[in-house]
Amino acid sequence: MTTADTFQDFKKANGVVVIGYLATDDKESHEKVLSLANAMRDDFLFGITSDEALANLERVSFPSLAVYKSFDDESRVSSNLPMIAASWLLLLGSWLTSGR
Repeated sequence: MTTADTFQDFKKANGVVVIGYLATDDKESHEKVLSLANAMRDDFLFGITSDEALANLERVSFPSLAVYKSFDDESRVSSNLPMIAASWLLLLGSWLTSGR
């Protein structure tokens, strides 16, 4: 995702899209997001961007995860990446079931 146009298209490419906003040199967060993406790739579309302009556009900071649901134009942002492994699966599951 390198432009605002492709970014907007990507956010709407699936019912639920998860985007990691990560600094290029933040290898630990990249590994965590990739692990989450591999575990949940059959259910959700995942992407990573290191573009600060896109992060500013979405009003998020690095590192963060944003979940976009195209069916209700709502998003949630978490900046607590160390808790991804334990809590994101629970958060995604409960949040999505409440909106479907």
